[in-house]
Amino acid sequence: MCNRLSSCFGQAYFATYSCKGIDFEQIIETKSAVLLKEIYSMRTSSNIMGSVFLLTSMFSCNDPMEVDNAELDVWADEVVVPAGKSVVFNVSGNVKLISFYSGESGNDYRYKDVGRQLPIESLELNFGSLLSNAKQKSERYVLLSTDFNGNYKDIGAIQKATWQDVTSHFTLAESNNETESGTLSLDEFVIPGKPLYIAFRYLCFPITSESGAPSWRINRLLLNAKTEEGDMKVADISTTAYTAGFNIVDFGKGTNMESISIVSASLVRLQGKDGPTEQGNEVWAISKGIDTGVLSLLPDVAVPVKGVADADIRQYVHMYMAPGRYTAVFVGSNITAGHRSEVVKSIEIEVLP
Repeated sequence: MCNRLSSCFGQAYFATYSCKGIDFEQIIETKSAVLLKEIYSMRTSSNIMGSVFLLTSMFSCNDPMEVDNAELDVWADEVVVPAGKSVVFNVSGNVKLISFYSGESGNDYRYKDVGRQLPIESLELNFGSLLSNAKQKSERYVLLSTDFNGNYKDIGAIQKATWQDVTSHFTLAESNNETESGTLSLDEFVIPGKPLYIAFRYLCFPITSESGAPSWRINRLLLNAKTEEGDMKVADISTTAYTAGFNIVDFGKGTNMESISIVSASLVRLQGKDGPTEQGNEVWAISKGIDTGVLSLLPDVAVPVKGVADADIRQYVHMYMAPGRYTAVFVGSNITAGHRSEVVKSIEIEVLP
């Protein structure tokens, strides 16, 4: 596997070695040669590779993948501008990658690692739903709880919890056409310090014919918070960090009445067993416990300005629409395998009304 190696170890230079033995005869006599000769005297097969590793660690050459120190300079033509006027940033340096944080919400360098914590001033809920096989009898409810213990496997815990029926505040689908529920403020149902659980409850009844059971599909849901920074999403039906975390609780699970209800990345479907059936069933979809006091935002994300393959840039333009003081930040970096050099430059921008 090894043939010849030309390398440098501090002031010592050895010309060749093989996997079976090392030839140190051509080593130039220096202070390092003494150490090399000692290793040569240890030339058993078990010691050779360890010795070479030791030498490599002690006397390494310049890393061929060494990264250039990142250099970046940024200045703005104007640091005080009216809202709606573009700010021109001038850029110079040797960096191959550049990203930008404007200092605005969602693009603030201070929160690139840990998202902000915003007090929730108000919560609103709305959703869209559809109902197929509507001719078969079913009952559907929208419920809220602040004392459910979160044990989705315990039907008794669900029955013991206090559920407030808010069905009458919404419009539920009566056909296979998507129906908007309308929006409900949840403020009167919130108890400070306690999580809020949202539930969709579905009751199906015996079906005498060979027909499908009613299928209630919630294909869109948005729980929205009003905060000091405006409206913010709290939860939805998805597999993202915003997921409402719905769990199916099938009261007929394990029996011949087990439902075919599911939660996917795009909908919650509550559906009983297809007919004919002699009994009905009860199925719930219950969300995770939702913090109603503080909204934990995801970390802010930079705007890419320049990639490795891109030509050097001399200017970058950004427009601030809202008055305020912002810290614009440019992050420049050079990267090679295992090495990174980074530089951060910031500029204070004042935006006038």
